[in-house]
Amino acid sequence: MKSTVELNNEALDYKFFPGTSLKVYLKACVGILEKAQLAFQNGDLQKSYVFYVRYVDLCTNKLSHHPENLSSGSARTAEIELHRKEYLQLIKLEVPAVLKISEDLRKQIDLEYSKHQLSLAKNIAKPRTQQKQKAESQAPEPKKVPPTFDEHLFNRSVVYYRKTTQKVKSSHASAEKNSDSNQFGFYPDLPQLSFIT
Repeated sequence: MKSTVELNNEALDYKFFPGTSLKVYLKACVGILEKAQLAFQNGDLQKSYVFYVRYVDLCTNKLSHHPENLSSGSARTAEIELHRKEYLQLIKLEVPAVLKISEDLRKQIDLEYSKHQLSLAKNIAKPRTQQKQKAESQAPEPKKVPPTFDEHLFNRSVVYYRKTTQKVKSSHASAEKNSDSNQFGFYPDLPQLSFIT
């Protein structure tokens, strides 16, 4: 997806040769207009926009300075005069309509481009600092212990648990030393379940 700025640059990227006759350029204008209309009918708005902008630029900026348009009285032949009148008719009748079409297309492409950019922006990861600040701001408040909680009793239970698990671990270690080589050993990195019997 391209922006209209990029499409304008693409549309204006063509070669113009002042030595080529006005007749050839008028046929080129008709061809460009047909390509623009065909692209529009096929639903390719960006390609259509490029051709419409190129048509307007060729008619208004390039051909207005064409040597056959600038030649004066005696240098003009009947054929050149006919092509000049055809060019002026394009400027008066077709260019305003094409300008309106290209402006409508520009608005539509800009709208689609902004939607596309917005959808891309939603997929970009947020910086960690923002996530961290958001997590800190949403951190739950510490819970208060109930008034029936006995801290001394809790600490004694923890000490008792540590002592009993240490006894079980030491009994497992001694059992492991006494076991045959055919028996399975304990993996040191896996947690061991211990039951008091």
